Amino acid sequence: MCKYEYESDYPSIKFICKEECITDSKFCIFHDKDHYADHKKEAMKRFGNIVTESISKNKPLECMGYYLPHIDFAKLLIQKTFSQPVYFNHATFYRGANFSRATFSKEASFDGATFSKEVNFSRTTFSKEVRFHKASFSEGASFDGATFSKEVNFFRATFSGGASFDGATFSKEVRFHKASFSKEASFIKASFYEGASFDGAKFLNEAYFIKNEFTGKTIFRHAIFEQPNKVTFGHSDLSNVSFADTDIPRIRFVDKIVWAKERTDLR
Repeated sequence: MCKYEYESDYPSIKFICKEECITDSKFCIFHDKDHYADHKKEAMKRFGNIVTESISKNKPLECMGYYLPHIDFAKLLIQKTFSQPVYFNHATFYRGANFSRATFSKEASFDGATFSKEVNFSRTTFSKEVRFHKASFSEGASFDGATFSKEVNFFRATFSGGASFDGATFSKEVRFHKASFSKEASFIKASFYEGASFDGAKFLNEAYFIKNEFTGKTIFRHAIFEQPNKVTFGHSDLSNVSFADTDIPRIRFVDKIVWAKERTDLR
């Protein structure tokens, strides 16, 4: 039996892998960090079976610490809907991943996950809480048109490639607290209905906030814009947005910006 174990205080999780070990190894095809790439086809097939088993037995999909080749998650689902909790905590997607148009009906956790190649969450629906706490996105990450019905956490997430949230809908609070965007970050037509925190976030290159809905209180306190001349806010009502303790004089505020008459209540 595989020797991999995972434990987390929040959320409270204790996972013991029950997969068979690889020959001459203490770990299975998903957890052997030295030989996982040698078992790519086997891992893809086995992962599909694990997803099917999770659905048929109505139990959580627990993939903590998995090394996964390219997966197309929606194609593994009959109705593109996954009704069980999903845990990819500290998993490594080393060949890219596609979750486009999938629906997660229960909580989903990608805490500490590593996406080594491009990942696609475009038009994905998250009906419950979703977490990307300290997740790492090495190449492009697309959340275009994604729907987040409950709280979202990107605390300390690292986006080394481009990150796009164009047209995304955040119905509840979303936290990008201390997240880092190394390349272009695009939030064009994204809607923040119950607030967002970019407290301490770092934008090292271009950033676009255009035609947004900031219905809830949105905070950019202590946010860092390394190249403010490449940052654009436009066609938006910013009366619920605070830039307290953030250097913004060189940021481009263009076309139909609405400011709060009294900003002290936003600080």
